[in-house]
Amino acid sequence: MIGSAGFGNLSQSNLNSLLDYAYQRGIDQIDTAPLYGNSEIMIGNYLNENPNFKISTKVGLPRLTSLNSTDIRKQFQQSLEKMQIQKIHSLFFHSLPISMMTEENIESVKSLKLQGFTNQIGYSGSNKDLEHAVEKFDFDAYMATFNAIDTVDFSSIMKVAHKNIYIKRPLANGIFDISFLGYLKQNLKALLNLENTKNLNSYENRYEIIFGKRKIFNNNFDFFIDFLTYFQPNSKHIFGVTQKKHLKQITDSYLLIKQEIIPEITDHFTRIDKIMRINKWTALE
Repeated sequence: MIGSAGFGNLSQSNLNSLLDYAYQRGIDQIDTAPLYGNSEIMIGNYLNENPNFKISTKVGLPRLTSLNSTDIRKQFQQSLEKMQIQKIHSLFFHSLPISMMTEENIESVKSLKLQGFTNQIGYSGSNKDLEHAVEKFDFDAYMATFNAIDTVDFSSIMKVAHKNIYIKRPLANGIFDISFLGYLKQNLKALLNLENTKNLNSYENRYEIIFGKRKIFNNNFDFFIDFLTYFQPNSKHIFGVTQKKHLKQITDSYLLIKQEIIPEITDHFTRIDKIMRINKWTALE
């Protein structure tokens, strides 16, 4: 999915070219919001000629002091008019304080889904608010923020593993290339060295037994492993870019992770499970 917060900085022709390129790279969804300047209008102009993208937008603008069902329907209708479309794929509450997530407001959004105006509804906000939303509301989808550098507590993500997760800025501050894959493989090769003289049941030695010595290589390796753990198959990823060059870097890195690194990790974790059973580990840090 491509995020549109920066679209207002582009001309319509440059945006059209960027979206054409994004579609060629396998991206078929656009995330927008009324808060994103002229984004919805510009997307609407594009969709007139190229109606291939699925659209998600939002209601309940951040920093509101009040919100009711009438406001929600008005905001949503204005979004449809700006984009010159009749329905969207996903509708999210936009960083709305949990205190304003009233039964009336939730039922109002659910009614838009029942009437066929959207396929799914969800919540997008800070990870702290997201955790509350996960606990209190049974939505179809959630937007979270985490990446290989800016790690957070992943507990809220774990709780909705069966839901659609949209991860914002997943590769922010981290572009991975084939040299990183080589480094990864080099560390993984020594996984099942059972002749290792280290105490296998010492917590402080387990990481090194499995991954090799800790080091920095383009990113903190510890954080990267945490990140991959939640790079789950059902998650979607939102890339907020405005330049083709940057989009290429992001999608190339994304494909490397999906096609090369994750299969390596998956195979490796199968071996990790084996060594855990052999050595009767009850936990792995």
